[in-house]
Amino acid sequence: CSTTCGHGVRKRIVSCVNSHSHSVASKYCDPAKRPIDSHRCRMTHCPRWKTGKWSMCSVTCGRGVRTREVTCQKGRRTHLPDMECGKLPKPLENSMCMTISCPAYHWTATPWSKCIDPCKKSDQYRRVYCVSNLGKRAAPKMCSNETAPEMTRSCPATDCLYHWVPGPWSTCSKTCGTGFQFRRIECRVRSQNHSLSAEPNVQSRMCNGLARPSVSKECAMNPCDAKYRWSVGPWSQCSTSCGPGYRRRRVRCLDRDGRRVSRDLCGQSPDRPKRRESCFLRN
Repeated sequence: CSTTCGHGVRKRIVSCVNSHSHSVASKYCDPAKRPIDSHRCRMTHCPRWKTGKWSMCSVTCGRGVRTREVTCQKGRRTHLPDMECGKLPKPLENSMCMTISCPAYHWTATPWSKCIDPCKKSDQYRRVYCVSNLGKRAAPKMCSNETAPEMTRSCPATDCLYHWVPGPWSTCSKTCGTGFQFRRIECRVRSQNHSLSAEPNVQSRMCNGLARPSVSKECAMNPCDAKYRWSVGPWSQCSTSCGPGYRRRRVRCLDRDGRRVSRDLCGQSPDRPKRRESCFLRN
């Protein structure tokens, strides 16, 4: 056979001979009766590479490796040394594999807490979390390749002076006769670089020992039996959502029966209620 394994061809010489077994020209023999000079032959199975199934990827996300078994076999069951299949290129036993992208992790922090007293040494705090790029919180070890942000820091401490800052007086609690006016007072840090409205508030105890402005006082309106009196409506909202602004209210002159009359009849005394006053809102 022309091969040592697998399918091949066997050949033989066919000659035309006479009765004395001497070779003669082929024309003297009947072509229809000429024997075949070759036929297919099959030897034992040739060695070949046998591959198994690929394994699962070595990682659940990102780039990994998968493996499989590659053996040299003869037939279905006979295993041979790899050198027996050396004439054939050996299939890969390892291959790169890529699954879904792995989530990335990074540190995130909440805003710093406020300093309790800007004039004394204190600390600010915040919370620090490890999160994925999908916004989900993760275990701190997932962010171990990055340095975690600090969770505490010192507040800047300077020598500060405190003082009471009174707010505007409210309108008189009565529209006639004697009533009261009220106002708020706040303890603030005295600052040379900021306007009064921008000075930071602190706890009231920081102003203990300082002369405290009064928060109420008497106010005298027109006598209740007067022929005419002032009537005021509620204040409007401040004209701005933050910072300085103003607010308005309706001020009318009424007679004893509550009917609206000319403002001139109520006079132009200093007790006339304000129609407009300043206001200041903080964020």
